[in-house]
Amino acid sequence: MRTKPLAINDIEKTRAHKTPYTNPEEGIEYFHENTYISNDYTNQLRWDRFTNEFSHIAVPMVEYYQGLIAMRRALPGLRMFDGDNIRKGITFYGMDIKEGAQTSKPKTLGVTDFSDEKLSKLTLKFTNGPANSTYYIAGEVYDKRTDANTTASTMYAVTFNQAGVGEITFSRDQINNFDLGKWGDSKNLNFKLVKTPGTWESIATAYTGSGNNRLRPVDIDDNSTLTVDLSVVDFATGYVPREVDTFIAYEIDNTLENATAPHISNTNYSRIIVIHNADENAITVDIPTITNPQEWSVIADGNKAGITPIKKEDTAVKIEMKKVTVPALSMAVIVK
Repeated sequence: MRTKPLAINDIEKTRAHKTPYTNPEEGIEYFHENTYISNDYTNQLRWDRFTNEFSHIAVPMVEYYQGLIAMRRALPGLRMFDGDNIRKGITFYGMDIKEGAQTSKPKTLGVTDFSDEKLSKLTLKFTNGPANSTYYIAGEVYDKRTDANTTASTMYAVTFNQAGVGEITFSRDQINNFDLGKWGDSKNLNFKLVKTPGTWESIATAYTGSGNNRLRPVDIDDNSTLTVDLSVVDFATGYVPREVDTFIAYEIDNTLENATAPHISNTNYSRIIVIHNADENAITVDIPTITNPQEWSVIADGNKAGITPIKKEDTAVKIEMKKVTVPALSMAVIVK
């Protein structure tokens, strides 16, 4: 209903992208990532798609979202309010911390905001970058009057040496001009490196399609430096590096809270398992709590969603002893 195609007169055309999975729409191949200042053509809901040639997509999509809403309203575990319940009631699977990750933490400068005058300068040090090459910083390092990704003459450049290390230092005046919040996060500094000014061609191994680096002021070390490890996809300071999984899987205790939405009957489900698979192949996730597969049912997959269990013959999600298989580029919600 709202796909956000790029308009001809959009003032932030560089924030629109296409992928190998993009289907042209009205002759347009580029679709916008952030349309807060885009025009009505990009932001409108196209209600006629319920009855035109897109109805075979629009109608099932709306039904799917209705099922997701009903599921969330009927399962308290999907909207817990108490922080302690969230901490003790959710278990993640398949997310092992790398051995030796962050074994020591450097001394910090002791600032909590980029506006702190104690920060007289700021050095960004990039490691594991492309050797002997130059990239440009696109993002919040420019003032409000300057586009986040414009031309070489106005963009900051980072030149990498043979070891793949590059640095750039900002003065206090330049830090004062940072437009924090340009990309929606007013506390931290957000940017990404691009090969050619005005485009979003970046380092393929360092960023996801619309990803970027996010740096917190509290992580600035006592040399006024923030280090960006480009071997970590969408590197962000303050986060423990993890092995990259192509899925997210977690189990929820649905008995810790019992608040249901008005006029919605509670269910008898005590456990919920959610799996999102971003891989282009089916994945099998080890779930040690599934000791009797017959006790579990699928209530959502890539095609259907709701509270009523989906018949086994109507879903490609497979529940087996201590494991669940989810199709490529799909998801599953199973309950007990």
